[in-house]
Amino acid sequence: MGSKEIKIILLSQLLSIFLGICSLAFLSSTTLHFFYVLIASISLVIVPFCKKNGLVSPLSYFILSFFVFVWMRYLLHIFFSMSVISVGMGITDTNLHLVAAYLGISANVIVIVSNLATCYFSEKPRMIFKQEYRMVVPKLIQYLILLCSLLAFGFFILDSVRKISIIRSSNYLMISETILLQGYRYFSIGKHLLLLWLIFGNYKNRFFIASSLLVVSSVGYLMRGARGYAIMYIFLWLLFFSLKRKIKLLPLVALGVALIVMANFILSYRLKGSVASGFGSILLSTLHSQGASVESVFGSVVFHDTIAKEFSFLELFTRNDYGIVVDRVRGTGFERGGFGSSFFGEIYLGGIALSFCFLTIAGICIGFLESAYNYIVKSKKASFYANLLLFMTVPNLVYLGRSSIKDFVMKCISTTVILLLLHTYTMYKEGRMMKTGGNKNG
Repeated sequence: MGSKEIKIILLSQLLSIFLGICSLAFLSSTTLHFFYVLIASISLVIVPFCKKNGLVSPLSYFILSFFVFVWMRYLLHIFFSMSVISVGMGITDTNLHLVAAYLGISANVIVIVSNLATCYFSEKPRMIFKQEYRMVVPKLIQYLILLCSLLAFGFFILDSVRKISIIRSSNYLMISETILLQGYRYFSIGKHLLLLWLIFGNYKNRFFIASSLLVVSSVGYLMRGARGYAIMYIFLWLLFFSLKRKIKLLPLVALGVALIVMANFILSYRLKGSVASGFGSILLSTLHSQGASVESVFGSVVFHDTIAKEFSFLELFTRNDYGIVVDRVRGTGFERGGFGSSFFGEIYLGGIALSFCFLTIAGICIGFLESAYNYIVKSKKASFYANLLLFMTVPNLVYLGRSSIKDFVMKCISTTVILLLLHTYTMYKEGRMMKTGGNKNG
């Protein structure tokens, strides 16, 4: 990406931030709010088109996650008069405008930081990506690990098939969550064995094959009525596919529409009845339901002081009921279920300073992933460390908009630590072998 494209991206984000600040200064102005939502949307949409190979990349996945899970309802409200917040207290135009400005500025900050981080990492000698020396186990052990992984995935799919009769014969909302969660361990075992195969194997296309296996195996989640896991593994596969062949806009649009239809089908399957009729209605209702994470952000921003009295910022790392607390405080009336949580809502609990800190960290993480992706594309090499970084973190990135503060950021940090440990150990082994006259292994 040239300096001209970077300038366009940065200037568009700064313009959007300026309009966001203006919107904060005139929260009662509906016209300014509508104009701001449109400009903020355009500033984010142009980013993938300004980047070479940008339609499918880690930064593009962040923008997609942001749009689908927390921003979509503002666009649907402008163009189709659909509600942004569907239930609870505090639903006023002023509060809606406030949350929109917060979300838009947050996304712009992440894009700015991620672009600067990508440029920084690109200019530095990324020895961790260039280093190819690593540990490789014998072929027989590689095949055994892969076979065990396939068997675990097979058990998961068989268990999921059994769950179909349970879902069909019962009310999905009344089925014990424990029953549906039974069998998840098979998928988890299969995925971890697949990681061992990736780390200690030496087959050239193993990352693409592994992502393909995850997509096929995640069909079991669809059988259980769970859409999220399948979708995030589809996007993981798409990323590795893009490293093999350039993907154009039209096929991406077709895939997006297909995923929306699939998400609607799974919801109808869970509820035993159609939730929308007609192609247009299916698209709009599904996008509206997927954008429900904005409700959690709305509660976090509007009822910040009340929530902070019973939920400290540090408890975000030790408790898993933040979304439940937000729903209760803003008076949704849910006894179970609810809107869940959101990264953007949770970081706001710490105030403006901590929010900016975590937005910066998220931007740096995305920039690091972007640099790994760009390294593979430019070098045209099957970089082990870059591929492993993407494989382990991209699924969490896809769901950043509706995940907790711990998911993506902590996964990036922990994965980077693992890569550094592997790199340090293999460099140490390489040094010892060179001193003793040994040969490089794999």
